[in-house]
Amino acid sequence: MKLIKLDLTPSLRYEPKIRQFSDRKRAKTKVVVARKAVAHKLARACYDIMRDAVPFEVTRAFA
Repeated sequence: MKLIKLDLTPSLRYEPKIRQFSDRKRAKTKVVVARKAVAHKLARACYDIMRDAVPFEVTRAFA
């Protein structure tokens, strides 16, 4: 099984919904846990994109 390395910096910088989710998580937990939660949501969104062959919708992934 190959692992995908996700760089979260661009998504946190340029996408307000992802930034809001990260900020909420960071307020409740540690920074590492918040980054892992964002990475997990993005990985699930990638899987949905590949499975269903649909474009990425940030509102669907980070609602």
